[in-house]
Amino acid sequence: MLETEAEIRADILENLQKLKTCRIAAINCKCKSETMFFNVLNAMVDNGEVEKNDNFIWLPKKE
Repeated sequence: MLETEAEIRADILENLQKLKTCRIAAINCKCKSETMFFNVLNAMVDNGEVEKNDNFIWLPKKE
């Protein structure tokens, strides 16, 4: 189980580098705390590290 913010962030980025797009639920189910997962995910969206919709996350397109 992913327990820390750093572990969650690293797992999100690792999955997206491999798969390009990932279902939010696929990572959320590996986290000990759903609240912490969404806090990390929302912070990553706010920082421009990832983009998301209701079901999926992906790396932003580089311009």
